[in-house]
Amino acid sequence: MSQYVYSEGGIRYQQFIDEFVDLAQGDVNAVRIRVSGHAERTNEEDLPLEEEEIKRKNLLLSLNAADRAVIATMFKECRTRAVHDVLAHLQYKYTSGGLELFVDGVQLPRDPFWGEMHVNFVYRLDGEEWPPEA
Repeated sequence: MSQYVYSEGGIRYQQFIDEFVDLAQGDVNAVRIRVSGHAERTNEEDLPLEEEEIKRKNLLLSLNAADRAVIATMFKECRTRAVHDVLAHLQYKYTSGGLELFVDGVQLPRDPFWGEMHVNFVYRLDGEEWPPEA
């Protein structure tokens, strides 16, 4: 629990960034590789795998467990980088005046904590607590 008091906009901003942190951490492909050894669907009720899916599955299953773990980590890192890049682009649009951000009718403040959105994302991804609002 934070020791600081935040504005409603600051709280909405925190929630906005934390949703992107959650999104970055939820890579289903990385989880599937760690659990099943490959990233393809495993539900028996699904349609049969397509040719490309079978190739990917067989490639991953041909690797040893350590190599598959490296691939799973790469998947997760790619997802995190993509989320970071989306936030950097949103920040560019936001600070250049072409974008306004509202959550539940509340306008989000510009750079209220560590700086730009993608910077806040990195700090929160690393587990940092929210600092006082600027």
